[in-house]
Amino acid sequence: MASAERALFVAMPGAEVRDGLLTGARAHGLEHQLGSAMFDPLNWHQTLSDRHWRPSAERIEQLKRAGDRIDGAAFTLRFDRIGGSDHWVFGVQGGSRGLKDLLAAVQHGLGTEGLADTLVHSPHITLSYNAPHPLRRTDIEPVEWRVDELLLVIGGGSEPYRYRVVERWPLQAGDQLPGAQLGLL
Repeated sequence: MASAERALFVAMPGAEVRDGLLTGARAHGLEHQLGSAMFDPLNWHQTLSDRHWRPSAERIEQLKRAGDRIDGAAFTLRFDRIGGSDHWVFGVQGGSRGLKDLLAAVQHGLGTEGLADTLVHSPHITLSYNAPHPLRRTDIEPVEWRVDELLLVIGGGSEPYRYRVVERWPLQAGDQLPGAQLGLL
């Protein structure tokens, strides 16, 4: 059964970050434990807005205009753990001022188009939405992700479910990692 399409703003990690996170999950046998319940790494993302279900062409254009108005800065997330009840996530060390600022910018951009977004989004990437059992905090080798791009995506379908990028916007330079850490990305 195909799932209903939804449009939303996200950031999606590149292959190096996905590989680092997957290595962390594999080091604890979590990929094997999850089997088909693991969310496809090609869909891993940081949610930045509410979902807009069954978006019309007009709604997509409205979201694109909102995206054009989003003035956000790049930032870094440092993932160092996995855990959760039936929703396992990669978690970050501490909060992220950069994420909070980008979320505020997304909400402002949506507001300029008359679209409310009052959801609270925490820094994480979902490993599984339907894990077979709760998972206590499991530390992994830290993986740093430089979030430098905002994406408007449409998710939907089945076999496989995918996010299709509709539009992308680069984020301003923002915070910087110390030089020695840049090579880790």
